[in-house]
Amino acid sequence: MARTSIETSPISQTPDMNEEKGLEKSSVDIGIEPELDRRITRKFDKHVVPWLFGLWLLAFIDRSNIGNAKIDGLVTDLKLTGNKFNIALTVFYVPYILVDVPSNWVLKYYGAGRYLPALIVGWGLCSTFGGLTKSYGGLIAFRFFLGLCEGGLLGGMILYLSMFYKRHQLMYRIGLFYGAAPLSAAFGGLLCRLKGRVMKEIIKPSALCSTYV
Repeated sequence: MARTSIETSPISQTPDMNEEKGLEKSSVDIGIEPELDRRITRKFDKHVVPWLFGLWLLAFIDRSNIGNAKIDGLVTDLKLTGNKFNIALTVFYVPYILVDVPSNWVLKYYGAGRYLPALIVGWGLCSTFGGLTKSYGGLIAFRFFLGLCEGGLLGGMILYLSMFYKRHQLMYRIGLFYGAAPLSAAFGGLLCRLKGRVMKEIIKPSALCSTYV
């Protein structure tokens, strides 16, 4: 019996070197020069990834901002007794989880160029009107619709990246924009405090914390 040997190339410890190997192989397969393929990839890195990084940073700031609002008096202003505050936190994740997969189907049908901006506009409107909340019912409605708008964002952004990058390039780019999540803890409280001090005579700081994004 004939024995066939499979040659395997060693995996490098750095993503850039692995990417170079993948670029050379994929470029030969689709008939594009490796140098041209690298230039196209760098342009995508410059024009696509930074925008997704910024959006994900703002999304995480907005998602965790209710904690800053609580410190500034949200519980007292809205009279959140018992488990009401915890319920308001949980309501966000119900539509967030349920809408994730259906949102990707809608994105593939309408296209990322239309659907992702629609999600961002809806999320921005929810955040803006959330600052006008004056009752527990309004807070629940605000958190529900905020989760509805943000639920399809992560899956949509990953699917959007897959339209520009090959499979072996995706993980490194996803890691780049997902790195914005830890940074939100550094900026969220600072922005809330600054806005609260600047406009404390106009709007209650607890309501203002929901509106700076």
